[in-house]
Amino acid sequence: MMKFLAILLLAGCRPALFGGGVAVVEAMEKIARSAPVEKREPAVWQLAALRNEHELTQLVFTGGSAGIEAASITVQALTQANGAEFPAAAVTVRQARYLKLTEQVPEPVELPDALMPYDGSPFAVAAGQNQSFYFDWFIAPETPPGIYSGCVTVQIDAERWQIPLTLTVYPPVLPQTPSYQSAFAIWDNQLLVPYPELTEESPEYQRLKENIYEFLLDYRLNAGGLPVPLESPEAEAYLADPRVNTFSIPCDLQRPEQFVACCDYLRERGWLSRGFVYPVDEPEPSAYEMCVRTIEAIHRLAPDARVVIPTNHPVAPLLEKQLDIWCPNLNHYSPAYFQARQQLGERVWWYTCVWPPPPYPTYLVNDTATAPRLLGWLQARYRVEGSLYWAVNIWQKFDWQSNRYVPRDIWNDPLAYPGGNGDGFLIYPGTSPAARPVPSLRLEMIRQGNEDFELLMLLKKAMQAAADRLHCNYDADRRIEQAVNRIAPSLTVFDRSAAGITELRQELLRELTALTNGEPALLTLSEPEGTRPAGTVVSGELHTRPAIRPAATVNGQSLPLSGGDGKYTFELTLPPGPTELRIQAGSTALLRRFSVPSVEPVAENILDWNAPETIGLLSLNHLELVGPLREAPQLIVPADCDFPNLRIPLGPNCRYLHVVLRNHTARLTEIFLKLHDRDKSFELYKIALPPAGTESAYIEITPGHYEQLEFWLQRQSCERKFSIEQLAWYSDLPVKQMPSVAAAIPPAGDLPRNGVAFRVKEKQERKK
Repeated sequence: MMKFLAILLLAGCRPALFGGGVAVVEAMEKIARSAPVEKREPAVWQLAALRNEHELTQLVFTGGSAGIEAASITVQALTQANGAEFPAAAVTVRQARYLKLTEQVPEPVELPDALMPYDGSPFAVAAGQNQSFYFDWFIAPETPPGIYSGCVTVQIDAERWQIPLTLTVYPPVLPQTPSYQSAFAIWDNQLLVPYPELTEESPEYQRLKENIYEFLLDYRLNAGGLPVPLESPEAEAYLADPRVNTFSIPCDLQRPEQFVACCDYLRERGWLSRGFVYPVDEPEPSAYEMCVRTIEAIHRLAPDARVVIPTNHPVAPLLEKQLDIWCPNLNHYSPAYFQARQQLGERVWWYTCVWPPPPYPTYLVNDTATAPRLLGWLQARYRVEGSLYWAVNIWQKFDWQSNRYVPRDIWNDPLAYPGGNGDGFLIYPGTSPAARPVPSLRLEMIRQGNEDFELLMLLKKAMQAAADRLHCNYDADRRIEQAVNRIAPSLTVFDRSAAGITELRQELLRELTALTNGEPALLTLSEPEGTRPAGTVVSGELHTRPAIRPAATVNGQSLPLSGGDGKYTFELTLPPGPTELRIQAGSTALLRRFSVPSVEPVAENILDWNAPETIGLLSLNHLELVGPLREAPQLIVPADCDFPNLRIPLGPNCRYLHVVLRNHTARLTEIFLKLHDRDKSFELYKIALPPAGTESAYIEITPGHYEQLEFWLQRQSCERKFSIEQLAWYSDLPVKQMPSVAAAIPPAGDLPRNGVAFRVKEKQERKK
């Protein structure tokens, strides 16, 4: 029996259930094995991509009440009306394997992670369970642009379903060479774990190293070190590969002649600028002077060798004008500080690992599938030039008690490193050393984010080319920032659903194609896209060719444009609710979206230094208040003091705490915030105050759950001074406090630097 299905694939739509058996789900929706899958009306499965790009989609089979005994999937070739074909061989189908999580989750859950090869064989789905399949559609660079149509056939027991789909291939081609650098480390000492029959001397072991290295290249990731010695003849093929734009340079300062010879060779071939030296990992501030001496020693041997040192502190004055590549942890990335370093010619990467957890985007299994992808968008927004990750193949687990790595059930134990589900492994071992590794869903999402980054870089180049054609000045970086703001206002406040990403990406695909192949038109706005406060006035300036007569609409209503001869201006006040601004300039359409909340969040100060009763709310322990209360007095913490703290009662309505702290010393000061609940347990957060600086943070909490807020500091040998400039609660995040990319970077303290404070779980040094 043949049945015909038309199914809609739109980001953020709830899954569609048909016949109790199969549902089309956006690939960015992570569906647990036992999660309910809802019904919706059918439509058409629609895909869109650039050339040399991978597009990921998902089908979910649901067992229903009776289960599925035998199901299978068949992908047919797609065709254009002119006969051009998109081959079925360009589609890779993978079957999700589920990983059971019991830590860092509210309750045990099985989530998809390893994506196993699927050969078309029948499979079963138990009653009450789901089985996800992911489709990787690779649009080769030579694929003719246009709209392809076809279907995917699904057999479920005795019934056959056909899912019709369309694939729109846009003309632009993603570059072979990534526009960013990356160093996602492969640990050689973990490679043999799944293959005990191998030794490091066996040819199969060398091929395994090369296999995994080349596998990462397919995901637009460099592994750091090459799979062969950098000075070997075999290295030249890798260094000449356009996909290889990052590699580590070994540097033993006890054998300087080897390092100098290697740098001389790389410099002669024009490859040295792609390499980096990694002498120290995550040093504490007390080690910065040693780092400076190490960097100086490296630069004496090779002044143009680039040194990178990951740092997990927000500022490092001693390393300024010394480091070639900064690499802060996500929660210590400050746009103001690090973009200032870039203006001086230094480069900036960033990294994430076990820390920080959500609300920052992570590579953790228990995070949303959108989180790894959004890092590509955020990297483009902040103009971060590279990313680093500590390991992709930890196939054992670190044991604190024995201080070593011990055996782990690779397929069922998510904790290769304590405190992070999936942290340290993005791939699973193949069935043999010669087989390709098994990607995780998280790795697939990282590639999607890397391709989104390239889309934004192509758009940036297209806008710069349009500005040259129109003979106007245009800030393409600002346009990228304003676009990304729609889905990610900051590193901790972003859209974790799939809808916003897919909608924005499709609009940017069309804008890129129009600017590349159609009429040049550039729009500058005073405000970023996304959520804006009530009463926001948006002014705009449009540049076109003089012969073009553009038209503008707001939510379908005409918007008057002033000017002419290729330059037009306008102004509009955003109404409550969503706003769609559309500019039509010849064949080019420019679309911008805003949203104004209909209700402003309720806010109330917890600390009012002007109120006489404020001092009566405070419970001080080893802290001294200095200064007039009306001016936020300094809190002085004496040296060598155990658990100095200040406690403040909390009301029942808090959902977000807004804390503004000022550091009155020339040293980095870390302040811990404890939220005490009625059960005498607590949540712990940390705010790092830069020297003589201010930090602002929002903390999301459960209303009515916490009774007391405590500020405390660890014992140190020096005196510390800080002040609580503001402490208030909000019923929701206030839009007006979101960082604005349209304005100049604000001075410290005016806006939240990273949005939300983060939970403290002190990370201990990894034993490698």
